[in-house]
Amino acid sequence: MLLAFTVAEKSVVAIIGPNGAGKTVLLRALLRVDPVRGSVRWAPGHTHWLRSQKLDLERDVPDDWT
Repeated sequence: MLLAFTVAEKSVVAIIGPNGAGKTVLLRALLRVDPVRGSVRWAPGHTHWLRSQKLDLERDVPDDWT
């Protein structure tokens, strides 16, 4: 599979899709967690964030805490 895209400077990108579509595989390849054939190129001084939809909350925190 070949995937190529360019993101304009100061843009925000969201990767969405159904289960099994390859979102995690794409992110892991972009972040070089998994090996890729070919290349992944980032612009000099790039910034990337990963925001998971899972929230690890402590279950014992009371609802009325301040």
